[in-house]
Amino acid sequence: MAAGAERLNYNIFRNNARTQIWGNGTGGTQVVTGSFNVPRNQTRTRNVTAYGQIISNQDASQGDYVDTVTATATFN
Repeated sequence: MAAGAERLNYNIFRNNARTQIWGNGTGGTQVVTGSFNVPRNQTRTRNVTAYGQIISNQDASQGDYVDTVTATATFN
């Protein structure tokens, strides 16, 4: 995440113990999986909880840091 030229590294986790890094399944990350049926011409909602954590001991200035996280859903 960034505040101008300043950067802070962070991870997004699947669990509140922050031991399962959410990712694409490579490099020790975990994918979020699951299934549910959506009848024709109807909608369904699936909520997924994620937990963030800024990596400690980074030399960054005080400020408002922002980032955009993109998640991809694959439908079969």
